[in-house]
Amino acid sequence: MNTTFEDLLRQFRELGKTRKSERDKGASFEVFCVKLLRAWDRFNNFERVDLWSDWGFKESDCGIDIVAKTNSGKYIAVQCKCYDEETKLDLNRISTFIASANRSFDTDKDKVSFAELILIDTAKDLTDTAQNALSNQEKPTIRIDYIQIAEANIDWGRFEREQEISFSPKKQLRQHQIEAIEAITKQFKIADRTKLVMACGTGKTLASIRLFDKMLKKGEAAVFFAPSIALVAQTLKESFEQSELKFRGFVVCSDAKVGSNDNEDIKAYELPIAPTTNPIRLKEFIRTDLDKNERVIIFSTYQSIDVVIEAQRLLNKDFSLIVCDEAHRTAGFKITPKDEAQAKLESVFQKVHSNDNIKANKRLYMSATPKIFSDNAKSKAKKDVEVELYSMDDESIFGSTAYQLDFAKALALGLLTEYKVLITIINQDEVVAVTNQLSKAKKEGYVNLHINGKEVPIDVELIGKVIATYKSIMKNDVYTIDSQGNKEQLSEDTTKIMRRAIAFNNSIKASQTRQSVFKPAIDLYNDLVKNETQSIDVDHIDGTMNQTIKNQKLAWLKDKDQQIRILSNARCLTEGVDVPALDAVVFFDARDSMVDIVQAVGRVMRKAEGKDYGYIILPIMLENKKEAEYDKILDSDKFKLVWKVLKAIRSHDSSLVSEVEFVKKIKLNVVTDIITSERSQTHNSTDGIEADMLDQKADPNKPKEYTQEDLFTAIYLEDLAKSMYAIIPNKLGDREYWKSFAKNVAKIVPALENRIKELLKSEASIQKEFAKFLQALRTNINASIKEQDATAMLVQHIITRPIFEAIFPDGEFKIKNAVSKSMEKVYEKLQKCALSDETTSLSSLYKSIGENAEYAKSDKEKQEIIKNLYDNFFNSAFKKESEKLGIVYTPIEVVDFIIHSVNHALKKYFGKELKDKNVNILDGFTGTGTFIVRLIQSGLLNGNLEYKYKNELHANEITLLAYYIANLNIAAAYHHQLGQANSESYLMPPKLLLTDTFQLSETKDTFIEYEYFKENKEGIQAQRDTDIDIIIGNPPYSAGQNSANDNNKNIEYPLLFRRIKKTYAQVGKAVNQKSLYDTY
Repeated sequence: MNTTFEDLLRQFRELGKTRKSERDKGASFEVFCVKLLRAWDRFNNFERVDLWSDWGFKESDCGIDIVAKTNSGKYIAVQCKCYDEETKLDLNRISTFIASANRSFDTDKDKVSFAELILIDTAKDLTDTAQNALSNQEKPTIRIDYIQIAEANIDWGRFEREQEISFSPKKQLRQHQIEAIEAITKQFKIADRTKLVMACGTGKTLASIRLFDKMLKKGEAAVFFAPSIALVAQTLKESFEQSELKFRGFVVCSDAKVGSNDNEDIKAYELPIAPTTNPIRLKEFIRTDLDKNERVIIFSTYQSIDVVIEAQRLLNKDFSLIVCDEAHRTAGFKITPKDEAQAKLESVFQKVHSNDNIKANKRLYMSATPKIFSDNAKSKAKKDVEVELYSMDDESIFGSTAYQLDFAKALALGLLTEYKVLITIINQDEVVAVTNQLSKAKKEGYVNLHINGKEVPIDVELIGKVIATYKSIMKNDVYTIDSQGNKEQLSEDTTKIMRRAIAFNNSIKASQTRQSVFKPAIDLYNDLVKNETQSIDVDHIDGTMNQTIKNQKLAWLKDKDQQIRILSNARCLTEGVDVPALDAVVFFDARDSMVDIVQAVGRVMRKAEGKDYGYIILPIMLENKKEAEYDKILDSDKFKLVWKVLKAIRSHDSSLVSEVEFVKKIKLNVVTDIITSERSQTHNSTDGIEADMLDQKADPNKPKEYTQEDLFTAIYLEDLAKSMYAIIPNKLGDREYWKSFAKNVAKIVPALENRIKELLKSEASIQKEFAKFLQALRTNINASIKEQDATAMLVQHIITRPIFEAIFPDGEFKIKNAVSKSMEKVYEKLQKCALSDETTSLSSLYKSIGENAEYAKSDKEKQEIIKNLYDNFFNSAFKKESEKLGIVYTPIEVVDFIIHSVNHALKKYFGKELKDKNVNILDGFTGTGTFIVRLIQSGLLNGNLEYKYKNELHANEITLLAYYIANLNIAAAYHHQLGQANSESYLMPPKLLLTDTFQLSETKDTFIEYEYFKENKEGIQAQRDTDIDIIIGNPPYSAGQNSANDNNKNIEYPLLFRRIKKTYAQVGKAVNQKSLYDTY
C-alpha cells in the first residue's frame, strides 16, 4: 500500500480523535472523495460531482453525502465514510443510504432519482448482511474500499503539497511491446484476425490497451473479452490508468447477481464501475456516447457474450475491434465434456469467433499458452480422445501469429526469471513422531486446531507435505539428486531463502487445514531436531471472501519485511488477480483444472528485484518400503500432481522438451532429517541419507552397504531420479500430440494418392517421369513394386519431408541423402500442382517437431525425437505398411548382447575384431538402424570408426520411412561418437541402401542408367561385389497377410525358397513348415 495514502488516512482518523468530532473527520473525507471522483479516469462520464449540500436538495443528506451526474443525465448517489482501521461495516451503517438512494428527492429545479449507488469507505471488512445488501441491490452498486484508493495511480506527493488529485505518468511501452503492436497493425492490413502470443508476465495487457489507443477511432466501439469477471475487472482498471486516450468503458455481466456463487473471484459491487446486465440499456448507453463521438470499449466475460450480441443487434453497428484475452479458452474443449452444462459453457466461449454472432472488423487473440495439453488421467479410458485440452492452431479461426514472445526469448530479454521445479520427497518415517506428538498436543489442549468449531484431523500425509514444503522454502537439509547420482544441497543454487509463496489447494477445507497446522507442526519439528526456528507465517484466502479481505491478504503477502509468508489459497489467485512478486508457488494437491495450473505456474516466473529463481514446489511423501518399484511409484497418485504441473509448465516453456533443459530445471530433492521415535531422543544429525553423503564425500570410492529396510538412501534416490528423468519426455504432452495427427494422415494419404493418379492420366510429362521413377524403384528394390507402391512412397515423402527438414534444417536430409535427392526430383515435378497443400492440416505437427528440434542440443536428443516420431506417429499414420513389413524392433539390451557376442566369437574363433579392416558387416534388415547405431555407440569400432563407416558398415532397408530414419539415426550416432555435429562435415551413411536384401541374390541384372536412384543402384552393385563377413540383425516378420482382403501379401523369392526347401525344410522336424517361408 502507498505510505502517503496511509499517512493521509491516518490524518483523517486523527482528526476525529483530537477534536472529538466525527463530523469534521467525515467532512474532510467527503471533500477528498469529491476531488477523487472528479479526477479518476474510471468516472470520466461524470460531468458534475458535488457534495449533497451543493445541489440544492430540499432535504438533508439522508445518508447520501455526494451526488454525481453523468453526461447522459443519470444521477449517482454516493456515501463516503472514514472508519477506524478495525471497523467492520454492518448493515445498520449503510441502510439509510440504501433506502435514500432508492427514492426521489426534489430540488429547486426538478425531481431527482438515482440510477446507481457508490459506497466509498475505509472499513476493514463488511459483515455478511452488509455484503448481501450490496449484492442484492436492483440498481447497479459498487463499493470502493481504501485499498482501491491506495493502489490507484495517484500522485500522492502532489496531493500532499497542493491538495489536488492528479495521476502519475503512464507506463512507457517496452521495445517488445512496441514491436508487438506494430506487428499486429501490419498483420491487420492483410487479415481480419491474428494472434498475439506473449509469455506470462511480459505485458500483453498493456500492449492491448495501447492497441485500442492506436486502432479505435472516435465514434467507434470495441470489445475486450476475458474468461473471468476478476480478469475483466483488472483489465478495466488498468485500461483506465494506462490508456493514453479517453474512452468510455462498460462492464457487461449476464447476471445482476454475478459473484453470488462461491466459485466467483469477485462480486458485482467490487467491480471498478457498475456492471450492465440489460442489452437494451447497454445499447442506449453506447448509442449516447457514440453520438457524442466518444470512443467506447465494452469489457465482458465470454460467458456474458449474449448480452453483447443482443446489444449490438439493437445498435446495428459493427465493432471495430474485438480483443480476446486468454484466447486458448475459446479454442473449444477437445475432451468430451462430462455434462450438458459443461458443453453449453464451452459453446459460449466459441461464439466470439463468428461474425454471424458478433460482427467485428478485426479480431485479436491473445494468450501466453496457445496450446494446453490435457491430463492423461482423464483420457486413459477413451481411445480416441483428443490429447489437446485447448489449441489455437487453426488459422481459419485465430489467424496467423503476428508476434510471438516465448518464455526463452523473454528470459533472454530479462523480462522473466528462470525457474526450478522442486519435487521434494520426504520419508514417512521422518514425520511419524511429529504427527504423533502434534496429535497428542491437540488432544491435551496445548494446541488449538479447530476450523469453524470442528477439530482438525491430523495424519502423516498432511504433516509430511507441510514439512517437505517448509524445508524446501528454507533450503535447509534438502539435497538435490540427479539421474547421474550427483548430489548438492539445495541451498547451493543461491543463498537466498524463499520469503513469499502462494500454496494451491484443491478445496477451501484443505487450505484452512494446512494453514492451521503449518506453524505448530513446524515449531514441533524444529524442536525435535534442535533446529533454529525461523519465523514463518501462513494465512488462508479463498474465492468466497470479499475483495476487501482478499486485497488485505495480498497486501500482507506483499509486505517487504523479512518475514517468511505463505498464502494458502483455494478457488482464487489464478486468472485476473494481481499477485505480488513471488519466490515460490506450492502445489499441495493435483488441481482439477489444467488451465488453473497453467495460470498458477506462470505467477512464479515474473521478474522481481533481487530474484534469481522462481520455485515450483511439489511436496511428496513416500513410504519406506522394502522393495523399490520405481514404475509404480512414478505412476501412482503421488506423482500425478508432478506430471500435471510439468505439462502445465510445458505450455509456457517450449525448451522443456530438451533433456538438457529439463534436467537443469526439474529437481528431485530429499529431506535429510530422519525423525523416528529414537531420533527424537538422540538427535543424531548424521542418520540416513545425510550420513551416506558424508561418507561419500569422505571417500567417494568406498562402497556403502545398505540394509534392505533403508530404501531412503543415496542409491535408492539416484535410481528413482533416473527413472523419473527417463519418463519425463513422455509426460510433457508432445508425443501424445504427435500421435494425435496420425488420424489426419488417414485422410491425407488417399487424397494425395488420388491426385497423383489423376495427374498420371492427364499429364503426359508427369506420366513419363513417373514411369522412369517406377522402373528405378523396381531395379533398386524388387520387380514386385507396383504403381500403387511407388505412389505410396511419393505420398510418404510428401508427408514426411517437412518433418525431416525441421529436424535437420541445414539440409542434411534433403541434400546429402542419395534416395531423398531422387525423391525430391519427382516431388519438384509434381509440386507445380501444389500437392503439398494437402498436408496443411499437419502444419501444427511440423511446427511442434521444429520447436522440439530447435531445443535438441545434441545428436542424442535428435535421435530421441526421431525414435519417438516413429513410435508415436509413423507407425500409426502408416499402419498398413508397418503390418506388411513386420516392423517390430529388438530391445536395446538384446541388440547389445548380439553385437558383443559376435565380436567375442569373431575374436575367439577367427582372431579378428569388428573394428578390423576387411571385416565387412551387414545388417540386411536394418529398420531404423538400431544394430548399426548400437555398434557405433558400443565403442567396438573406436580407433577405426571413420574407415569402417565409409567402407565396411553395410545396411539395407526396404521401407522408405525406416530407411530415412535409419539414415538420420546412424549419421547422428557416428558424428556424436566423433564429436562432429556441424552440417559441413555431416556425412550420411554411404553404405546404407534402399533395397530388398532377399532380392539381391535372386537376380544379377545388368546396370542400367536411370535418372533416379543412381547412387543407390551403384551401392547395390558394390554390395553384391563385396564379400560380407558378418551379418547381424533381426529380420522382420509379419507372417503373411491377416486376410485375403487386406492386400498385404508377402513377396515370394523363388531362389531363396528353393534353398530353404533343400536345407531347413529337409532336415527340420517341424510338422508345420509353412512359416519357414515367411520373409518380411
